[in-house]
Amino acid sequence: MDQPIAGRWRSLTRHQTKRVDDEIKLQLVHCVYQHMVKVLVASGYNLGDLDNVQIMCEDRAQSIVQLLVEVDQMLYEGVTSVDLEPFVVPYGDPYDTKYAEDADGSEQQPDQYIAFSTSLGLCSTNAHTNARAVLLRSKVQFQSTINELLEYENALK
Repeated sequence: MDQPIAGRWRSLTRHQTKRVDDEIKLQLVHCVYQHMVKVLVASGYNLGDLDNVQIMCEDRAQSIVQLLVEVDQMLYEGVTSVDLEPFVVPYGDPYDTKYAEDADGSEQQPDQYIAFSTSLGLCSTNAHTNARAVLLRSKVQFQSTINELLEYENALK
């Protein structure tokens, strides 16, 4: 099976089958709370007012569990549903800083046109929203640079 299809399938099935409901979250909070109390006792903390310690630890444990659930969803549902594609800016296209950058590193005027790409760009496509994002711009040379080189070569003759 082709990798993007496998990633989408994995993402969709995980999204539909792995639900973290409130009951599971409460169990996780209780588990984290118990471990926090053990750490406090081991570090010498006096648990004199257990009610205040329980309130403090449970609030923090709820935050930790919520972040864990979000990271879990992000890693297994968000990332695998993104396809990465290399791209080049075609010959003759106008220079657009969203997709391209000058291979020489100089700032070019927006009225420049592309002669060729010197390196690949990288974009991502979200499988759920079909939104595209440029992660790495393609490095390009401009037609004006090529024209300058040709003029210089002709002047040497």
